[in-house]
Amino acid sequence: MKHVDVTVHVLHAISELCVVGGAEIVRNIDPLFQKLTQLINDSSSLQRREAALCTIGRIARSTAYVVDPYKDYPNLLDDLLRLLKTEMSSKMRRQAISTLGILGALDPYTHKVFTGAVQSATSISTALSLPMARDAADPRQDIIQWYNYEKCTLEEFYPAITIANLMVMVQDEAFTQYYKEIAQALLTIFRSLGDSFPQYVQQVVPRLIEVTRACRGRPSHREFFLRQLASLVAIIKVHAKPYMKQIFSLIADAWSEDQNVKVTVVSVLEQIGTAMGQEFAPHVAELIPYLLRVVQTDKSEDRKLTAQVLLCVKSLSGCLTPHLHLVLPPVLTILDDSAVPIGVRQSALDTILHLTRSDDLSDYAPRLMQTWQRGISVTALQPQLLELLIEIVNQ
Repeated sequence: MKHVDVTVHVLHAISELCVVGGAEIVRNIDPLFQKLTQLINDSSSLQRREAALCTIGRIARSTAYVVDPYKDYPNLLDDLLRLLKTEMSSKMRRQAISTLGILGALDPYTHKVFTGAVQSATSISTALSLPMARDAADPRQDIIQWYNYEKCTLEEFYPAITIANLMVMVQDEAFTQYYKEIAQALLTIFRSLGDSFPQYVQQVVPRLIEVTRACRGRPSHREFFLRQLASLVAIIKVHAKPYMKQIFSLIADAWSEDQNVKVTVVSVLEQIGTAMGQEFAPHVAELIPYLLRVVQTDKSEDRKLTAQVLLCVKSLSGCLTPHLHLVLPPVLTILDDSAVPIGVRQSALDTILHLTRSDDLSDYAPRLMQTWQRGISVTALQPQLLELLIEIVNQ
């Protein structure tokens, strides 16, 4: 009898804990429910059956674990109905009715599927009701089922459902005026998630790539989404690796647009390269043709695009070792060209200095010294050229 009293008190304690700690109870709901469904069938103790039934109701109410218990424990509905019919205690019958009300109504056909009476929705049946249907294209339904069936915590559920709603808004042109706020919200969520963000990457990056691709013919929108994509990659870093092929496809597509979009594309490449570090090395071969094309074709007065390319080369210096024979000569050409603005030439010299500190350029020393001799007479370049001479000598 003492053991029965202890069990009853433990069940009452769990019942009270559910009220204040529903989200934590979710983590252990499977072993709890499994034991409780056994206890409501314990014919040796009325108190134990009553405490177990009360606890089932409290857990369902506090964790929103409703209807699904019938799926997870197919005999539960029959057990509750049997208690309602056979239990002598009026208090127990009232508790059974209360628990049935909390757990919610269940479609008869769905119950047959759960208990194995029918195999699936395609089985031949005269049932008038059909199993629940959902829109397979809407990720929010998957997230809700994830919360209900897999018992994720509210800390996992809230970011997931918020991100899903934001991505639906991004794909709806009716929210064009709110794109900036939506993007800011997404980035804020990812920053706040800390180490738990990887599980949400698949939910966001493919959708963002699709939206960016759909902006063909609208340069301002494409430019905006490319910037957001770069900012997101700067947060998720190496977790963007599975999507690099799609991102480069976007870049190839956007390269035919106007000058501003090209500047954005190169800026995106710089941010991605910086974020991914050595993981970006396999993709450098795809990137170099775009950078070389800029250096060869940019004849604008301010050479803004060329300056952006130099920053990109500088950020990728750790990945360029196998491709230095392609990258270094065009950069030296910019440094040599007196028609290029002095600020861009200084940027080119700064890029070369950065490369000498990360790679061995001794094989290119003759070419470097030729450029050095032609540039040393330019006052603005002299301090950096002296640093370059020291680096060459040290190598």
